[in-house]
Amino acid sequence: MKDKRKTKAQLIEELAALRQQFADLGTFESDHRRTGKALQAAKDYAETLIDSSLDMIISVDVKRRIIEFNRAAEQTFGYSREEVLGQPVDLLYEDPSEGLQVNSKTFQDGVFNGEVRNKRKNGEVFYSYVSASVMRDANGELVGFMGTSRDITNRKALERQRAEFLTMLTHDIRKPLGAILACAEMVLEEVKKRGLAQEQDLLERLRRNALTINSLVTNYLDFSKIEAGHLTLAKRPLKISDILSQVGEQYETEAKRKRITLEFQHQQEALVVDGDPLALERVFANLIHNALKFTP
Repeated sequence: MKDKRKTKAQLIEELAALRQQFADLGTFESDHRRTGKALQAAKDYAETLIDSSLDMIISVDVKRRIIEFNRAAEQTFGYSREEVLGQPVDLLYEDPSEGLQVNSKTFQDGVFNGEVRNKRKNGEVFYSYVSASVMRDANGELVGFMGTSRDITNRKALERQRAEFLTMLTHDIRKPLGAILACAEMVLEEVKKRGLAQEQDLLERLRRNALTINSLVTNYLDFSKIEAGHLTLAKRPLKISDILSQVGEQYETEAKRKRITLEFQHQQEALVVDGDPLALERVFANLIHNALKFTP
C-alpha cells in the first residue's frame, strides 16, 4: 500500500509539472504572437517610410542584385519594382564600370557620397547624387549595400547655364578692358616723354589695376575651359629668362612703391622650354604678385 501511494504521489507531481509546462507553453505562444505582430508592424512602418521617401532608395545584396526599389526610384527610372528585383544594379548605370567603382568604394570605406550617371528605362542619361553604405547582419556579416539618391538633372542644367553666362560676360569684359589698356599705355608713353612724374604714377596705377582685372578674367576663362575639357595650349620653344623679364617689367612700379627691389639672376646658359608663353607669364605673374603683396 505504501508503494502504491508513493507511485500515486509521483504521478500527481508529474501531472502538476506537465500542467505547468502547458501553461508556460501557452504563455510562450502568446508572447511569440505578440512579438510577431510587433515585428510585422515595424516592418510595415519601415516599408511605408521607404515608399513615401522623396529620395530614391535602392538596396542590393552581396552579388549586387537589386532587393529594394522604392516608389521614388520607380518614378525616376521608369521601371516597376517587379521589373528590377533580382536584376544586377548595373542596369541603372550609363556605364556599368561606374557602378563597380561605387560598389568598390563603398565596400572599402563603408560609405560613398558622390555624383553618378544613371540611365532610365527609355535610355535617357541623367545625373544623380548618391549616398551609399554597407548593410550587415547581427553578427557583423556583410549582407549587401543600400543607397539613397536624388536626381540632380535640373541643378546641373542651372550650373551649366550659369557657367555659360559668366563665360560670355567675361568675354565681353575683355574687349573694353583691352581698349583701356591700350589707351593707358599710349598716354603713359607720352607722359614719360614729358617727364610728368605725378601723372605717370597715376597712369601706372591705372595700367597695373587694368592688368590685374585682365589676369582675373583670363584665369576665369581658363578655369571654365578646364572644367569643360577644352583648354588648349599654344606651345613653342621659349626662354624662361625672357618671360621673367617681361613679368618683372610689369611689376617694377609696384615694387618701387613698396620699396622692394626685384632682382632676376639668370643662368649663363639660357634655359629653353616648350611651353605656352601666356600661360607661363600668368604663372610667374601670380607668384610675383603674391610675393609683393605679402612682403613687408
